[in-house]
Amino acid sequence: MEITPIKAAGIYALGVFLPTVVFVALYLTRAPLAAIVSLASAAISTLLFGMGARLAPRAHKVSSVLICIVLTWAFCSSLNSLSFHFLRGYGFIAYALVTALSFAFVFCAGWRLSPRSSNTVHG
Repeated sequence: MEITPIKAAGIYALGVFLPTVVFVALYLTRAPLAAIVSLASAAISTLLFGMGARLAPRAHKVSSVLICIVLTWAFCSSLNSLSFHFLRGYGFIAYALVTALSFAFVFCAGWRLSPRSSNTVHG
């Protein structure tokens, strides 16, 4: 079942905001700036995914949005780990680079990971 880009962005938002809500609940009193940055990052990711989904040549399906969520988690986790090991002394530049690459991946996931349509009957 194909879904509209707005609904795809809504499903993506659920997948991104659920872990963020847990982080915010734990760290809001201890580190309020980190909680606000985390919420802003999740909101920007959702907007970028929605923009990519609007530009996609085909409509997303629920399964493709779920795949995008898992790939986004995996890519961002791997990128953060790599930056910790290889960009340790670069400070803000490393953080800005990782953030830019993560946001670019989210946009490209919304744009290019929509499923191919099959007009042929397999059998």
